[in-house]
Amino acid sequence: MLKEIEPSKIICYSEPFEEMQGDIIYIDYELSSWQHLSDDKSSFAVKPYERDVIVKYSGYVCKGGGSASGGDWIPKKPNDERFLGEPNTIKNNTVTTKNGNYKVEDYYDSTGKAVAERHLTNHNRSDKHSVPHDHFIDWKKGYPDPQPPMNYPNNPAPAFIDFIKENFENLIIGDEKSMYTKDANYEYNPDDYKFETLGEFKIYLDSGWNVGFEYNGIEYGIEGHYNSFDIWIYDKCDIANGLTLEEVLDYKLDGVKIRDLILDAEITERLA
Repeated sequence: MLKEIEPSKIICYSEPFEEMQGDIIYIDYELSSWQHLSDDKSSFAVKPYERDVIVKYSGYVCKGGGSASGGDWIPKKPNDERFLGEPNTIKNNTVTTKNGNYKVEDYYDSTGKAVAERHLTNHNRSDKHSVPHDHFIDWKKGYPDPQPPMNYPNNPAPAFIDFIKENFENLIIGDEKSMYTKDANYEYNPDDYKFETLGEFKIYLDSGWNVGFEYNGIEYGIEGHYNSFDIWIYDKCDIANGLTLEEVLDYKLDGVKIRDLILDAEITERLA
């Protein structure tokens, strides 16, 4: 399209995926629906790869939001709400998936963003995760980007507060007991987990998140970091290793590419 049409601008409904090039204007798909036709307000669209440039429009369809816009990140899924909290605190959270609950601990920096998270589970993958294991969470892209797990296979894990003290400078520590705020619970609802576009699914995987989904009665999982992804059958074994993101999308399950089935599949979990 860039070569043949040479467009001056590209309007993208929903989140642009990483490979998209050109002068992209992001349109919030949900806010463009008929439900918002009466919203007579000015709004903003931000070119995702030039975050210091803001283009103002009259109307209601163009609004920066989420990772693609570069604006303040807003959780779209109930489980994602745990990445924002009271500054300089640790919160005990419960994440609910189709296969049951697991506990996490989140540390929020002075801006109220979770920058470290401890998982008190191996996600039924003891070969990939210890109990517990930790993740640093990078916000440089404008949204929570979990980094690869830090496992403790042979040694006891440090207390989470000690892990935080060791890895974060200028830490504000008061009464350590008071840092632990009220437990928050997030319920699993399959409708909340569905991907609206293939671009959203690609961004999600590329950000270091894991996805579990059910297809033809079998539950699969995808996990990857640094553009190397594994696919497995839930609670059994890997069926593919070391794939690129595009190879994941083209991988066939029962003769159907993942890119062609993922929007209709039941998403059983999204986790770091």
